Amino acid sequence: MLQNNEYDQAAQTIKMGSLIAYPTETLWGIGCDPWNEHAVNRLALLKKRPHHKGFILIASALSQIQALLAPLNSECIQRLQSSYDNKPTTWLLPDTTEWVPRWVKKEHSTVAIRISPHSIVKYLCQTLNQPIISTSANYHGQPPLNHPSEIAQTFDKNIDYIINQYNPLEETKQPSLMIDLLTLQQIR
Repeated sequence: MLQNNEYDQAAQTIKMGSLIAYPTETLWGIGCDPWNEHAVNRLALLKKRPHHKGFILIASALSQIQALLAPLNSECIQRLQSSYDNKPTTWLLPDTTEWVPRWVKKEHSTVAIRISPHSIVKYLCQTLNQPIISTSANYHGQPPLNHPSEIAQTFDKNIDYIINQYNPLEETKQPSLMIDLLTLQQIR
């Protein structure tokens, strides 16, 4: 695993209930602890996100979403595992045990999950031993921002920590596919 003070600071910021901006394999994201209602609500307000829209969770391993895997058959779990090697995919999974808080899912019975191979995401999720919120770094309906300086300028002091180290070659600058795991219906 990487050793980096900047990533440790970002993980600590999430633990404290604050917001960070970080690169992913798709777009730059803004994230926080999904189990911290205040942080999630603050993120929704910051992005001017419609109240009914849920958030995506990003994890580094299936073990971090174990509670969601229990009701799934082996074919569904295989789909999740195979998405590591293919185009970045966010899967809609049923949350029959209500493991993910309502303030993350909003009115949905499913939760959006992406397992990320990105080195920074992996470091953050492994350090925290849990998934984190991952929403594009932009105001709702606006084009995504793709550089730490753009994010800092746009959001001013409303994001508590912005990771400045990144490798643009690790990013596609495109949102992930979104597919319902059970029906295989492509949402985006």
